[in-house]
Amino acid sequence: MLTIQLNFGIETELFIKTLKGHNGAVWSVSFSPNGQMFATASADNTIKLWNRDGTLLTTLDTHDSTVNAIAYSPDGNKLASASEDKTVIIWDLGLVLPLDGVLAYSCDWVQHYLQNNANVSQKERALCEKSKNLD
Repeated sequence: MLTIQLNFGIETELFIKTLKGHNGAVWSVSFSPNGQMFATASADNTIKLWNRDGTLLTTLDTHDSTVNAIAYSPDGNKLASASEDKTVIIWDLGLVLPLDGVLAYSCDWVQHYLQNNANVSQKERALCEKSKNLD
């Protein structure tokens, strides 16, 4: 069980949420460059990708031993993981995220723009409403 405090600036609430998913100690946490997603690396040999609200997007389980470290590329499209199995894997996040996770991730990223830009139509403001019903 991983407990993490998420704080995304003055415009959003500060909250604490317990994320359940790993079966071993969590050794590393890394936030994507845009702050919309984060990854956790664990002694259970897995990496978990989470939406910023704590929704589990996917689990990466290719390593054969404890995953000690993870880091996003500057553009947020890749994730590097280092393991005690003496390997480093570069993950292409566009290929490993499930489609509904990518949609939710993308909608979270543009939500503020869609709701607050004066040049966006009412129809465009509702673009991401369907993604909220995928759960």
